[in-house]
Amino acid sequence: MDIQKIIEICNPLHVSNKDVDGELTTFAIDSREVREGSVFIAIRGTQVDGHMFL
Repeated sequence: MDIQKIIEICNPLHVSNKDVDGELTTFAIDSREVREGSVFIAIRGTQVDGHMFL
């Protein structure tokens, strides 16, 4: 999916990389698994709050 389209749909609070010409290939809820083409989804869990890694 086109990254620019995701940004338009989600209206995120923060975009860490303004280069949005790429393609989105995966979603990651573990910040250690973020790779090129992935987007990190911050989720508050029972052990860790993903928002701490934004």
